[in-house]
Formats: sequence, structure tokens, C-alpha cells
Amino acid sequence: MWFKIICIWVCISFPLFTHADEMTVPLSADPTFENQQNILLSASISNPETPLLDQSVLTLPIGVPISISYSITRTPNWPYGATTGATKDTLFSNILEQNSLYLELWKGVPFTTSAQLVQNWNISSTSSGQVSATIPEEGNYFLIAYFPDGYYIDPQAICGNDPNWLIDCAPSYTLDQVQEYFSTPFTSLTDPPSIPNAFGGLQFSVKGLVAAPKISNILFLPGIEGSRLYMRNALGLEQKIWEPSVFSSVSNLALRPDGSSEHEMFSRDLVDYLYGIKALGDVYGPFETYMDGLVVSGTISKWQAYPYDWRYDVRDIVTNGTLVGASSGELHKVYLQDIAQSLASSSPTGKVTIISHSNGGLLAKALAIELQKEQKLDLIDNIIFIGSPQYGTPLTIGSLLHGDGQTDPTGGIIMYGGTVRTAAANLPGMYGLLPSAAYFAHIADAPILFIASEMDTLYEKYFGLKINSASALARFLTDEPNITNVFPANDLRTPLTLSSTIIQKESDTHALLDTWTPPSSLKVTAIAGWGNLTPYQYTYTSSNKKYLTCFRTNVFTAGCALAYRISHTVKNTENGDNTVVASSAFATDADRYYFNAKDFKKEK
Repeated sequence: MWFKIICIWVCISFPLFTHADEMTVPLSADPTFENQQNILLSASISNPETPLLDQSVLTLPIGVPISISYSITRTPNWPYGATTGATKDTLFSNILEQNSLYLELWKGVPFTTSAQLVQNWNISSTSSGQVSATIPEEGNYFLIAYFPDGYYIDPQAICGNDPNWLIDCAPSYTLDQVQEYFSTPFTSLTDPPSIPNAFGGLQFSVKGLVAAPKISNILFLPGIEGSRLYMRNALGLEQKIWEPSVFSSVSNLALRPDGSSEHEMFSRDLVDYLYGIKALGDVYGPFETYMDGLVVSGTISKWQAYPYDWRYDVRDIVTNGTLVGASSGELHKVYLQDIAQSLASSSPTGKVTIISHSNGGLLAKALAIELQKEQKLDLIDNIIFIGSPQYGTPLTIGSLLHGDGQTDPTGGIIMYGGTVRTAAANLPGMYGLLPSAAYFAHIADAPILFIASEMDTLYEKYFGLKINSASALARFLTDEPNITNVFPANDLRTPLTLSSTIIQKESDTHALLDTWTPPSSLKVTAIAGWGNLTPYQYTYTSSNKKYLTCFRTNVFTAGCALAYRISHTVKNTENGDNTVVASSAFATDADRYYFNAKDFKKEK
């Protein structure tokens, strides 16, 4: 939820008082002071959006912080400019730079001893910004901004060669003299020359306070590769494996065919920025900052992310938890159900809202199904799917079979597509993003096409011209017709043979997730990206004679052989977010929204 701030410019002048916690001068319309150091206080209020007009009557929630945006400028009748022609803005900025700005919110009649200070802020060297305040109860309030007494560094430099600069140009009042009610003007000048406080303010009343809306605590589930993964090296030292680097090969992520990990991996945090460096690219960093801001502002009470080992099937993650490594070095299991229960128990509503991105949406469904079995689904009041491949997405075909898009810009020194597809060959989490049976039932475009060739043993002779069912896709991915032996095994153009066991496992998972219907008490929202080119179809073709074909087994090892050539091309649609086609993101019966990424990038 985004909040906008609407600025309403208002101005009123108040007499002087000297300290943030003490009033020394009663309200007065003394004309002498009104013609002195007045400033303009401009303010606006949000949460909810409400004009902060002088003498206005507001209706605000009890105990919910409101954002007050303020701006301070000098009045047109600033005396030292009016009498000498020295109207440059630098005169005002010189004063502001020497002072702190005090902004205060009071309850009661302005400048009377019965008024009560609600909140105050000492803001160093600035004349604009935003603060957060809380209105405790109904009543009359006033907001004031002022600068305490300060000094001109060189009054004569400001006033030029005016022989009467002591009287006509330089500041005429000391702070003590101002506090004597300003009954008569003074011409004496202290050393160093001083100026009295400058004020601006506005009054408003708050009536009909309404109860603050209760907003649930938030659980965030990131997408595939969105959580950092670590392991202990031979020396027992922590080593980050994801994101990969020249010091940590992505091959360490591999699982054995039986599903066990070759290395004990643990997670702890989200990928905020690539390699933790903002300049390299945003991942979840801006989202984390935004959510933290909602907590600081009081909009929500708490939010928490669940970093997890995304290599595994989402049902296994719910059942088995994720191994988490504390900064102290201790490893322990963290279970998603426990996090949801904890957030709900401290939530203002007694429930938790789940925001899920990409693969996190599949994890959210798996959690909901498990909670439903335990009759605890009422812990969740809302699930938000953001770009979740609920029926899978064709992009995964190119990634798993060919390592498409997995070679880093260095040419593979850090991450090479061949190494990635080998490491991913036994990762159920990756298989879970393949198009499911429901994908073929609901989406017309076949994810794979074949172009006929003269070779009797090639794909079109076995599958026809397209893959149009989940069972046919499984046979293609596992090379059931044993076609890949015609091509060089290590050539990235040759599809990698995938695990039939894992394909069946993820087929069973999707059969459960894709048919789950949320109860009417659970609000579901789906957001799909639109405007980014997203793969939706792969076309395969092959040669009918052998060529000298060279390939790499990894970034440092290459080979060549006489073999038939196969190639694949990808077709893209704008109806997606680069990764997930929108029709899959809208799989669940939910309120549906498009996020127009094309326009977003254009408008920055």
C-alpha cells in the first residue's frame, strides 16, 4: 500500500517563547513583533491523507502515527531585506545554517501556560522534511516551527556601506529585549549581533476520533534463488554459496539422486542487493526498506521474511523446515508454521497476511494446505501472490535443459550455464517451476514446438509437431525416446536428461497445489507482471548431416566432435514479467491486478 502526501500551504504568525518545554510569552498580537522575524510554515498531513489547514477540524485514528511534511521559508516582509534592499535568499539561509529548527506539536490554546507539549523535534540545519506524530485524543492543537536566537556573522557585510547600518540594517533586538514584550523598538546592538526567534505556525482541532484500523502482521515468502545459502568449508568456516562467486562454485548446490544434499546447506537472509552491493542491482533490498518503514510509521506492527532452502520441493520445506545458521555459528531448524503462528499471536488482528513472490507463492499454497489439515488455516487472513508461477512457466525448460540465461556476464567465470544445469538436475525446487498438467489444461500455447527434419529418430517423429500435454513434456524432459545420444552430450544445445523421479514428485505436488481452493474467509490477491518479454515457447530443429561441433564441459574445458546439430529458439510474449507468463500468475481464483512493468520502467 502506497501513501501519497498532498501539501496544503498555510501560514500564521505567533509571538515568541524561548524553550521547547516552557512558554514565557503569552499570546499577543503585538504589531512590533509581527513585523519582525516571521517565517512561513507550510505543512501537510498523511495517514490518512488529510489537509492540514489553519483552523481546520480533522478526524483522525486514535494512536496511529501521522506523517507531517513541513517546509520553512521567510516572509516577504523580512525586515532586514525590506529596509535595505538586501533581499537575497542567502540572508535567510545564513540564519538557518546557524540554527537548529525546532518543530513542536502542542495541545490547547496557543502560548498559554495550560497548553501541553505533545511531541517535539530538534532538526539540525534544515528547513524542510517529514516527521511522524501521534494524536492522543480529541481537542485543539497547534503546530509551530521556530528557530532560536542566532547571530549574523558579519552584519556590515550584509548591509554594505550604509552609515546607519546599526539602526537601519543590522538586527535590532536581543533575545532578552524581545522577551520584554516588544513595547518599544530598540536600537542598541549586542556583540556579537543577535536575532530573536523566528516563528510560523497553524492551529487545528481534532474531533470524532475513529479507532485505528487493525492491520495484520506480514509474512514474506521470497522466490527461487531469493534466499542466500551457506555451507561450512573443510576448515569449518562459513562460506556463501548463493550468490555464487569465484570462490564458491554453484556446483556445491547439487543434490544427490536420493534427494540428500552433497553439502549441508543453511540459510539466514534474503538477497537484498546482488552480492550485497546496491550498485550491482536491487533484489529485495528496497522491499525490506519499505516494510521496515511501515513498522516505523506504525502502519503495521511487525513483518518477517522466511529465507528458505529453495532447492527443495515446497511441501518438503513446509514439512521439514529450513536449516538456519545463526551469526554465532549455531545451526537450527526453522519451521514455516511456527513463524506464521508467532506472527499471528502478536498481530493486532490475531492473523497474518502472507506476501509471496514467485516460487514463494507455491510455498504459500503448500503452507495453507498444511494448516488446513491441522484446522489452523484461520491464522491467515490474506495471501498475496506476486508473479507466482502457479501452473509453472516455460522459462524453466530452457534453464534446466540448456542453462539458458545462467551464464554470467563474465562469460562463465562466476556462473556457467553448463555448471548450473548440472547442479540443478536433481533440485526439486527448480522442477517445481516447470509447466504442470494444469498449465496445459488452461493455457493454449504449447511450450515446445518441433520443426520437421529428415532424420527418422528425431523429436517430431516421436512427439509430433508440439508438446501438448504434461505426460508428453515428461517424456521429452527425460529423453524417453533416447534421442540425445545423437548429439554431443556436453553441448548446451543438447537437452540435458532430467530425472523422471523428481518430475513425478513435482507432478504430485502440483496436482495438490493447482486444485486447492481457498475458503471464502481467506482473501486471495494475484498480481501479474506485464510488459516484459517473457519466454512462452521453445522451437527445436536439427540438422540432417553431421558437423564438427565444439562444446564446453565447463568454463575451462572444451571439446569437439562430429555430430548432428540441434538448436532451439525462444519465442517471447509481453504478457509476463520476464519469468512468469501472466496466465500462470493468475491461476488461483483471486482478485487480479496487472503490474505494467513496461510503463513502470519508462516512467522510472
